[in-house]
Amino acid sequence: MTRPWSLRLVALCAGAGALLVAAAPARARCAGPGIATGPADRAAVPPDPTIHVFFPRRSAYQDRAPRIRVTADGKPIAARIEEVSRGESFVAVRVAVDTDGQKQLTLATDGWHARFRIDPQWRAPSRRPVELAKIDHRADEWTCSFTRAWFLEIATPADAFRVEWARSPEAWQRGEQTAAVFPRNDMDFWHGRDPAPRRQSEPASVGLGHLDCFGYTIPAEALDGPLYVKVTALFADGSESEASPQPRRIDRRDPAAPGPPRAPEPVLAVHTAPAATDTTTQALATGLVFTGVAILASGILVVALLASRRSRHRRLSRSAPPPR
Repeated sequence: MTRPWSLRLVALCAGAGALLVAAAPARARCAGPGIATGPADRAAVPPDPTIHVFFPRRSAYQDRAPRIRVTADGKPIAARIEEVSRGESFVAVRVAVDTDGQKQLTLATDGWHARFRIDPQWRAPSRRPVELAKIDHRADEWTCSFTRAWFLEIATPADAFRVEWARSPEAWQRGEQTAAVFPRNDMDFWHGRDPAPRRQSEPASVGLGHLDCFGYTIPAEALDGPLYVKVTALFADGSESEASPQPRRIDRRDPAAPGPPRAPEPVLAVHTAPAATDTTTQALATGLVFTGVAILASGILVVALLASRRSRHRRLSRSAPPPR
């Protein structure tokens, strides 16, 4: 038997709503990353600043970072631009600018720009060695990708971080560590246009591993065993924090295992937790869910109205006098 067209409409609306509801988390977590900077866009910087720019490689910047145009108070100004690290997921570029009394600095490339206010009263935070507040290991899978990474929550204020890692104390002693420069928070790739004060108030967090659709921030093979890690804070005046005396060992199998010989210090707890979802992702997912529900409800309402109209038409047809 052929379905009435009204039932077909219900099925169509229900399918569309269900697809949107099911796809909400995937679409939210697969949102394309954008360019990040350290310091944040619209932040205050000192005269002669050093700014790090982070280009995601899974966007338009697969091979090399685009040329950055630098202007101060609307006029071109010379800058020293250098690529400082490159990984599977992003490229880090350092931009050092010599200013001369200007008030505003702008970095730009095709389709993107970031502005900074030059503040002669700018002061760098403390340059003490970086303090790691917490380390989480997160591992989960979902429809399109997965997370398997260490997340370092950093208590030290900074504009960017240089992370160095090696597989063993002996590798450190031989100078075989690898280094990469990271933004102060992984979500800066998605929140790059948020106001600087809001972004700077968020905890600093560096993810080492595979971060959903973003890809690997360190090589996959580095996750197979323990990591010996050092983190250095980088500031907008070109300075950096004091070096940590020894690398920190992080290992899921033995979180309290010692690294190279060093003075006793409190053991940093390592937690295993599901990957957290930021507020922007939650908002996007919630919006998609409500859209799916709205489509489903609209379809049902339309069918109900049409059914009521047809029922009324049948009643009128029965009550009409027969033709003479």
